[in-house]
Amino acid sequence: MITERQQVIYNTYQHSTRTIKNNPYRPRKNFDNLDSTTTLLLQKLDSFFSNNKTVSYRDFFIAPYIIYGKDDYFDLNFFTTRKALKCYTEYVKKRETDNPDSEQVIENCKLACKFIYNYCKVNNISLKDYRVINDGNIPVVLQHLKEHKINFYTLCGLNIDQTLQTLPAELVNFIVDDFFHTLSITRDKFIKSSKLKNVVRQALQIIETKLLQINKPILN
Repeated sequence: MITERQQVIYNTYQHSTRTIKNNPYRPRKNFDNLDSTTTLLLQKLDSFFSNNKTVSYRDFFIAPYIIYGKDDYFDLNFFTTRKALKCYTEYVKKRETDNPDSEQVIENCKLACKFIYNYCKVNNISLKDYRVINDGNIPVVLQHLKEHKINFYTLCGLNIDQTLQTLPAELVNFIVDDFFHTLSITRDKFIKSSKLKNVVRQALQIIETKLLQINKPILN
């Protein structure tokens, strides 16, 4: 028998690899007769995701189709290899610098802004605080970038230059690989975008206003 988590991994694999090709998908409900090879592969993937909690199941499974092409086919065994991890890494980097005005990038930025709002609300901090506070010795905004909870385009809207100036460049690049190069590319695209910069700036302004209202002191 496989665990409930492994069932989710299997169905996410099936859903991702079929819908990326616009093929129909139906989730599997009965796993009683799952073959031993597939069971072993799911156990390996379960271990991988447990040790890499920031990796999205869906993103991991669609990555090779984005990098190599949708006409290819990648079985479950492929995703237990180093090549699959390399594809995922390339996919994440590609996604960071995609066309800023594409629907997917705009949607990703909206989700990032939603995450920022919820994080600030739960921790009772302002957007100004979010730009500068640390998680241990690491700026929380960079930690969230590393964990893919926010992205570079959202970072451009936050404008954390003041925070970056206080940190050694080697440390920043250690936290987020190739940080300054990617920031330079995305900042240029962000500034030249016709839609995204307005979406992000407006979203952050709304967040800032809402957080100030929540944290507003009660007058006697």
